[in-house]
Order: sequence, then C-alpha cells, then structure tokens
Amino acid sequence: MLLRPLSWYNKLSEPKARKTEHLFLLEGFRGVEQMLNNHPHSVDELLITEKYQWLAQEYRVPHRILLPQQIKKFCTSVTPREVIAVVKIPENSCSSVMPVDPGDRVLFLDGVQDPGNVGTLIRTAAALNYSGCILTSKCADPFSPKSVQSTAGALLGLWIRRTHDYSTLLWEFKNRGYKIVSAAVEGAKAIDFAEYPRHILALGSEGTGLTQNVVALSDQVFQIPIDAKAVESLNVAACGAICMFMASNKLRIS
Repeated sequence: MLLRPLSWYNKLSEPKARKTEHLFLLEGFRGVEQMLNNHPHSVDELLITEKYQWLAQEYRVPHRILLPQQIKKFCTSVTPREVIAVVKIPENSCSSVMPVDPGDRVLFLDGVQDPGNVGTLIRTAAALNYSGCILTSKCADPFSPKSVQSTAGALLGLWIRRTHDYSTLLWEFKNRGYKIVSAAVEGAKAIDFAEYPRHILALGSEGTGLTQNVVALSDQVFQIPIDAKAVESLNVAACGAICMFMASNKLRIS
C-alpha cells in the first residue's frame, strides 16, 4: 500500500471524498475491535499509536503508527482517540439496487437529518435483527463521522441503501410481499406486529415526520400511545427503538 499523506485522511470527513474513495473513518478502540471481529475484510487500514501495535499484528491488518497528536487531527469526537480504522463502504450503499438477500425486516428512514439519530437507529436495527436500512437522500449520511460514532461499530451489521429513488425500491419490496408499516402521530393507535412478519418500518424526520408519498405507500400507519400532556412527541431514535423491539418480538402496540 502506498503511503498516504496525512491530509488525505482528513478529507474522509467530507462527503465528496467518501464518495470518491469509497471509504470512511471509524474512531475508537471498541468500535474498531468490533469491526475487526465482525467484518475484518472491510478494514482497509488502521491508524494507531505504538501502544496499539498489537491490534494490527493480531488481526494482520495494514497499519500506520502515528503520534497521538497526529491521530488527534483526524478525530471528530471530544475524547482523543488512539485507534482509527479506515473502512470500506459496502458496494451499492448509495444506490437503489435491491439487496440479494434483503431479510424479513427492514428499516426505512424518511428525511432523518440528525446524524446521531441515524447512527443510533442503525445500531438499534442491527441489535434487533433488522436486515437492512433504506434512507432517503435527505437523510444524514450514515458514513459521516457523527453517524459512524453513534453506530458504535455496528454500521456494517446490516445492508444500507441511501437513495433519492427510494420509491422504486419500496415498490420492489411491496411487489415481493413486504408490508410498509409507518409510525406517525396521525396514525391508528394500535398495530400487531405478528401480522407483519415481512415488513418495512418507516420513520419520519424529526421536525415534519413522514412525507405524504411514504404515507400513501404505507399498508398501515400507527402511533405509539404517549401522555400528550407530558410530551408532544418522542425522539425519532426512541420511537424507532420501541417499534423495532416490539416488531422483533412480534408484539402489539395499543
């Protein structure tokens, strides 16, 4: 591997560079270790201090030894890191290509713009055995630094499709027998997830919720009953966690 200039790694915090290089940065020992354990062939290179040289040797990954102050320049987190992985973005992640094995449960994010929420939802989806996540192009980039940090190393635990042509992909899923179930404040006050073994769970943006296009495609629109006197609505990441837990256990919300 050619020795890359240090400025090259800094550019991976920018969408254009990630798209060109098909790579993103993952910061922190725990997340990197999880990535090495679960997706070792996706790790292109490690940037580490001498203290963590054993990690590169144990997993036999190309690496570069840097000083802590050098690695700090690439970190976006408040706490300085001594381990950073350069990770390959999976093929077709920024497309509307149907996955070969889409699985039974898929998460759909409609314009969720906060990268922390996007990352947390992807992490939760991976934890609750959702197979993939479709994102509209107005969503935060799941491979951006804040989103990646929020996934805590679980980003590649499911397939990703971020595309402006999401309607075509949703219709292809519907034609294969999937049902779209959407969480919205104006929805019905009950859903029995046992009736939807193969589904796409749709969640809307933090401010405006689901677009009318997605609502029109939905087979059921439901809401999570809350005390409206106490709070107006739930954070989208909290809403998604509740819905995915109920769905993975085939439970009823009412």
